[in-house]
Amino acid sequence: MNPGLLNRRISLQTQSTSQDTFGSPIQVWTNVYQCWANINPKSGKQTYSTAEFVSKNTLDIIVRWAASFTFQPNQRVVYTENSSGVIHTYNIETVSNPDQANRTVTLSVYELDGQE
Repeated sequence: MNPGLLNRRISLQTQSTSQDTFGSPIQVWTNVYQCWANINPKSGKQTYSTAEFVSKNTLDIIVRWAASFTFQPNQRVVYTENSSGVIHTYNIETVSNPDQANRTVTLSVYELDGQE
């Protein structure tokens, strides 16, 4: 892969359970890894769910393989556009290591309604 194509800075987050000031459990997302990536839109569609239309954008995010970090489907990717400051949050569906070559990792992700 041409390293010049990895032109987007992303953060990977993992969800954990914490407690608020009253001791009630709350879900917290924590940054666990940052890297450069290539973001490729694959498809977008609208579905009718619970009396409203929901948009689902599907993308492939390609990053360099790293021995020090394991990408998992229960994580999410956060990307902030440089020009507009818009924050995109993508849920990881699948993780693949093409040809098991340990060069790149492809994350198949989706974004619902621009934010989830």
